Amino acid sequence: WRRQGARFMERKLFDLAMGLVVAVNVIILVLETDADASCPHEITCAPLYVKILNGVFLAIYTIESITRLVMLRSYFFKNRWNLLDLGVVIAGYLEVALLAIVDHRVTGMQMVRFIRLGRVFRAFRLV
Repeated sequence: WRRQGARFMERKLFDLAMGLVVAVNVIILVLETDADASCPHEITCAPLYVKILNGVFLAIYTIESITRLVMLRSYFFKNRWNLLDLGVVIAGYLEVALLAIVDHRVTGMQMVRFIRLGRVFRAFRLV
């Protein structure tokens, strides 16, 4: 069943579906960045729907990474794209944790914004 799952995840249709997810995520990231730029004294000023979609994207990427890890086992770590994706997922959870423990009015929280940029690197997988 692992081989069948791994073959499914290597199909063009799966790549196209994940590519669509990444493309929509990049659009949401642009909207989020634009909203955040308009309020420099807040960590995030993104609308609620953007925050919800970010959680949905993080869940999708998490499921994809865990599924690849289960299907590919040690081969997972031999593919640099898998490692990049795993790094983006970890950065997403780090962002969630940082936002949960800091005051949203703290100045100098550029680290959270920097972590968000990690999501853009997923788009390079499409190229």
